[in-house]
Amino acid sequence: MSLSSGKYLVYLSGNADVDTEVYKLGQDDSILECTNSLAGGKSLDYATGGLLGSQNASLSFVLCGGTDSGKALSENRKCFRLGETQPLAQLASPRLEAASLVLDDGKVLWVTGGYSSQSPLGTLGMTEFVRILGSDNSLNTIEGPHLPTVVLSGHCLEKIGPKLAVLIGGRSVWNNANSINSSWFVDIDTMAWTALAPMKVARSNHVCGAVRDSGAGSIKVVISAGGNVDFGGGRMTNTVELLTVGIDEYGSHTFARIWRYGPFLPLPISNAASATTADQLKLYVMGGSIRHNIDLHSSSMFHMECANLQCSWTKLDQELRSPSSQGMALALPFMPMASFVQDPNLYTIDIDAGNFLRSIGLSFLLLRSNRSSIYRMSCHLLRK
Repeated sequence: MSLSSGKYLVYLSGNADVDTEVYKLGQDDSILECTNSLAGGKSLDYATGGLLGSQNASLSFVLCGGTDSGKALSENRKCFRLGETQPLAQLASPRLEAASLVLDDGKVLWVTGGYSSQSPLGTLGMTEFVRILGSDNSLNTIEGPHLPTVVLSGHCLEKIGPKLAVLIGGRSVWNNANSINSSWFVDIDTMAWTALAPMKVARSNHVCGAVRDSGAGSIKVVISAGGNVDFGGGRMTNTVELLTVGIDEYGSHTFARIWRYGPFLPLPISNAASATTADQLKLYVMGGSIRHNIDLHSSSMFHMECANLQCSWTKLDQELRSPSSQGMALALPFMPMASFVQDPNLYTIDIDAGNFLRSIGLSFLLLRSNRSSIYRMSCHLLRK
């Protein structure tokens, strides 16, 4: 497995014509390079997943659930590797708008909740573990613990420590117009849930993250941003809420008693993708819906960082190649190129971005053997 060193941001598109966009980040997390890679394989909206495997073995992006892109809403129960069309595993229940976490050093994907037409309420409370088996990286699924509510979809599940995660917001009934403002944390060792303070704003289909406060190393800030407030009525929000978590050198944690408002997003948005960098200093937000139930999406990219309990958004000059929502984002300390490579006939191109690239002269792998695809796939830097 070849690994490309550096920091990378990967956007797996939901409803646009570009499957994957890869961005290489500089030391200050500015975008140095970008490429669009049509990786082929199964194209899914509202899927969930993560990077499974280890640097010493085969790494692959695994996507579970969701619905086939461009088709009528019909939930999927299968799991695919990025770039492949043959399923690797099958969930016990089809689901979309689920949330997941990678556990056990990349060996397990914990898939939680989601919409399912097989549920009487239209939403699931059950969870499943998708596990890597053996040296061939085959997968199987087993039942996991129940969520702390009866059912839940459109929620966030965010890891904030090696053995600690938070569950935030969502909808408890699929056709219920109202989102919920509840939040919980879960001890990953025992899978025991504990209720946290409710948010000020109920929200679903929002983005979440957990960043380290650069001015106070023992503090993390949990971020809950945007989303649908009134799902049936189409009201979205640009509000942002923050929950401070103190973590000592022994891993003990103390949650703040209330959520507090943070800096708002520039516009109301839902179904965006988000990813926290490996150093946990920035949360990136990419794309999203800007009109409910209307095919109008964002191509904007933002990141948030916090210092001394004060957080701020930065809008990036870089934008997604195509406006998109319902996708996924991952921030990686390396790039497992084989996750994207299907055709051995690779071409490289150089993207001239003037002073922005500072003449570093780096090139990109394109994953189609057809040279005519190069111009369609090359992405832009800095729209002026």
